[in-house]
Amino acid sequence: MYYVTIENVLIDNIEKDSDYLLVYALIKRNLTYRHEIIFSIEWLLKQLGLSNETRNIEKIKNVIKFLVDMEIIDCDYDNITAETLIIAKLNENLKNLNYFKIIDDEIEKILSTNMNKFKLFALYCIVKRSINTDTKVTYISQEKIAKMTSLSNKSIVKYKQELVRLGLINVANAGAIIDAKGKIKNSSDYISCTCDDAEGEILRKDEKTKGNAKNDVVEAVDTEKRQKKEIPHMDGDMVKSYSHKENSSTKSENCQIDFNENIEYAPNIDEANIIELKSFIERIDVNKANEFYTEYFNNINDEKKQRYVKQKMYNYIKENVQDIAKRLFKQDILFNLIEKIEGNFKNGYIQQEKYNFEYDDLPF
Repeated sequence: MYYVTIENVLIDNIEKDSDYLLVYALIKRNLTYRHEIIFSIEWLLKQLGLSNETRNIEKIKNVIKFLVDMEIIDCDYDNITAETLIIAKLNENLKNLNYFKIIDDEIEKILSTNMNKFKLFALYCIVKRSINTDTKVTYISQEKIAKMTSLSNKSIVKYKQELVRLGLINVANAGAIIDAKGKIKNSSDYISCTCDDAEGEILRKDEKTKGNAKNDVVEAVDTEKRQKKEIPHMDGDMVKSYSHKENSSTKSENCQIDFNENIEYAPNIDEANIIELKSFIERIDVNKANEFYTEYFNNINDEKKQRYVKQKMYNYIKENVQDIAKRLFKQDILFNLIEKIEGNFKNGYIQQEKYNFEYDDLPF
């Protein structure tokens, strides 16, 4: 069974124009053992069922440029045409990141639809990313999907229905809730992927927990009751629990970085990879990592500010290097990063006056 891997970070920081996800999955199927990806725009358009119109060619070019800007692949895209054979280098640092799998057959099913393939695939990736590895079920909210994709609730329902029709997911209605402000809201659906739950048995078993405060949901409401808005009562404790759950998953929109602050740059900070830096910071503070990452791409057209953000991220890693090292299975990947950026390993230790620790202090 063949598959491609999609790094979690691409979903956790998904762009509202998420066309790059399907393109990334398609080209990654051509990955060689040399970590090179060979493809052409003409081949991509054929895979996507799109014509060779100029607008479609430019659309794919913009996606390739985005993947390069995100430091996911490296290639020369300035003078490419639809027929140009592109040999892109996949960022080797991606292998250190967590990921989920998309099976080739799943991609083929999405390519067969008449709906917007890009948005359908993005929604499917969001579902797969949020699947609980133990229960094989996700309970991701409609509001969160809408925020991540900029799709309307009506569109999300249609795309879910299409994924069900394609045999990719199972969906069970989870009823309705009353939030902390007393507003009636459709609750999140219970969703499982058919690759884990072919007949929906896991999902049906999970449905038995409906109405349990653990899941912050009341009993399912049938269509007739929903239209009449005869919503079952939800007690105060459950409302409080739901409100807390919503707030805890909210990530900061902006990172407060003062670009006027004087900062000393490491000798090789330009060689640092934004995804690699983010992955280390995530070990101790996911929200902080997301804030830095958002700020970096908010300044996609300003190389000086992006360089500044990289240095701030690297400074944060140095300040918390011991805590980060304790949370890594292989600490050498952290020291390889420091060696690459600083180039100052000496006799088994990093300059103590700068980092205030020695190897003996770390849990090797």
